[in-house]
Order: sequence, then C-alpha cells, then structure tokens
Amino acid sequence: MPKRIQGALIGGIVGFILVIPVGAFIGLCGPGVGLVSGAIAGFLAVNNQTFATKGDAARDGAIAGGITGVGLVVGQMIAAIIAIAIQNAAGTIPGIGSIDASDPAMLGGALVGGLAVALCFGLVGAGLAAGVGAGVAALTGDTTPTVGSGPDISTGFSGPPA
Repeated sequence: MPKRIQGALIGGIVGFILVIPVGAFIGLCGPGVGLVSGAIAGFLAVNNQTFATKGDAARDGAIAGGITGVGLVVGQMIAAIIAIAIQNAAGTIPGIGSIDASDPAMLGGALVGGLAVALCFGLVGAGLAAGVGAGVAALTGDTTPTVGSGPDISTGFSGPPA
C-alpha cells in the first residue's frame, strides 16, 4: 500500500474520531480538526521517502489530506445528528428555539438544516486537511538529491564529460 494511502487512512481515522465529539458539542470548531488530521496525514505520507522536488512531496501530502477529508465529512455528519438529537431531547435548538417533536415538518427541517451546515463544515475541514497535508509534506519531505544528479564539484562542470 502506498505511503500516502497509509497516511491518509491513519489521518482519516484520527480525524473521524476527533471530529465527532468536537463537531457535536462545538460545531464551529469541527473544521479545525482538519488542521490536525491533515498534518498527521501529510507527515505520514512522506515519512521515510525521498522526493525529487518539494512539489512532489506536497502532491502526496495533498492527496493524503484530501482522502483524510472524507473521514472528516462523514464524522461531521454523524456529529450533526448527535447534536440535533441532544438538542431535540432538551426541547430547544439554538437559533430555532423550542421545537414541537410531534410536528414532522419542523423536526425534518431542523435535521435537514443541521445536516446541510455539517456538510459545509465537513467540506471546509476537508479543504483544510488537504492544504495542511500538502504544506506539512512539503516541509518535512526529504528531497535529498541522489548520487550523480548534481554538478561535479571536482571539475566545476555538470553532466557527463565531453
């Protein structure tokens, strides 16, 4: 399995586990989990590998962070359902007020609205994960040149002798 996929899966699992309680209780902070899980995915994607350029390392980190974002979106949606269930049990939903649980239209509207907001927050978190994954991968990816790829310092000329 490629390192970027391993990093993405680990970052996605961490993000999924973290975003559920954070998103359920402090919904606005849910996208911030993308910063942490994207950094984990980006670092693990390039760990113990050598890249030709920082751009190649950043590409692998961005892919890992983007795949991690899928876990964030799913976790954010689950967090929204949990938050709506808790608020419904309390009888009030912030910004809406008290709801009549016997009215399916009102309950359905609260659920659809909550899921739409959670989807937006999840997508923002996924974008942050991809961006941070690329940045961390570019900063930590090893771009040590291979033997024979640079100028010949003994003669001052690069390339093969004429």
